[in-house]
Amino acid sequence: IGFLDGTPFKENQNKVFAMQDEANEVHFNKTELYWLCRKNFSDSGIDGKKLEKVLGMNLTMRNSTTVRKMAAKFS
Repeated sequence: IGFLDGTPFKENQNKVFAMQDEANEVHFNKTELYWLCRKNFSDSGIDGKKLEKVLGMNLTMRNSTTVRKMAAKFS
């Protein structure tokens, strides 16, 4: 899950959608990016730096386990 500084422009979202393939699927929800990687992250061809560059904004990536732990801690 990627947490963004704001809502990315539609044009930049479309550039991220173009990066999808059979191993990588992405979805946006306002200031969040959901990335499903069906193989090892190191083999996916996508990483946080590439996503930041394409989106033109800062991005903080956390896996779903970490997000669940943080939500439980602060809820």
